[in-house]
Amino acid sequence: VLIVDFGCGTGTSTRRLAKRYSDPNVKFVGIDLSPYFVDVGRTLLKLAPSAMSTMSMDDNNNSGNSQQQQQQQQQQQGWITAIDPDPRIELRQGNVASTPIPSDSASVVNLTFVLHE
Repeated sequence: VLIVDFGCGTGTSTRRLAKRYSDPNVKFVGIDLSPYFVDVGRTLLKLAPSAMSTMSMDDNNNSGNSQQQQQQQQQQQGWITAIDPDPRIELRQGNVASTPIPSDSASVVNLTFVLHE
């Protein structure tokens, strides 16, 4: 099963789709025209889990809480979204008008802010 996310930007919508569909057989491909957004998204997937762990350990206000509790508290504060590593997600730079994805291969296609202006 393949879910394609056109206009994925930094991968926020792709990560949310992946979190929603936890089946390990589902693959997620996010495609965005901006190489900069895709690079940020790839970097977030690569570095954010360790950055969250480091931040949680350094936070003296939460020293008695588990890492999961600390992440939940940070999410509730509204300025951090936990990013979990997910090997099912691939972010690509490209034009959605012409992709290397074969016809009829995607089960679901998501469009976010693609059709505007």
